[in-house]
Amino acid sequence: PTYCRMIRTCSCRWPLVLLLLVPTRAGSTSYDELVNAIEKQTQQAVSAHRAGRVADAFAKLDEVRSSYHSAIKLDKTKPDAYIGYATAMLNSNNLDEAIKAWRAAQQRIDKEKEPRLAAWVDGRLRWSRYGKVSMKRDKLYSKGQGDLVESLKFMRKQLEIYPDHPVLHHDVALARVMVSDFLGKGSNVTELAVDSYATAQKAAFVAW
Repeated sequence: PTYCRMIRTCSCRWPLVLLLLVPTRAGSTSYDELVNAIEKQTQQAVSAHRAGRVADAFAKLDEVRSSYHSAIKLDKTKPDAYIGYATAMLNSNNLDEAIKAWRAAQQRIDKEKEPRLAAWVDGRLRWSRYGKVSMKRDKLYSKGQGDLVESLKFMRKQLEIYPDHPVLHHDVALARVMVSDFLGKGSNVTELAVDSYATAQKAAFVAW
């Protein structure tokens, strides 16, 4: 089994999972040391970004990538390097890289032996997918001044990821009301908006 300890990065409330350090020969870098390096470099990247040192932050992310690739060259069977790298990429909005690493981590976790870790990784993958869709949606929506029809498509994709989220149902309803003003009486968008408001109310009641 994989023996893990839970730690927290300074930029994210979700834990990174790292292996406990084990002794290694002098002059060589172990898998565990590389995984811990990913954590440290991620924290340094966050600190640099918060201090306005954007170039330094990107440089630290490059170090994260280097440590990650070195780690998986040593051992592709363990999930820890994938989890550390995915967390770093999620924190920095490199969501394609994050999604790929979360999926790789999923494949390396025994769900029967480590159900909590497996569930946590599943949740992080879900959140990363949601983030990717949300960024596309926000760009199109542009605070209600953009392409409402296209942004509605991405709102529905958000609901595919979080189908019971009341706020998302409310957003869809509001967007449908706005679209109905453009499409006129010939469309059924207004009826769909009413249905979305009703669904949002039901979802909110369940959430409470």
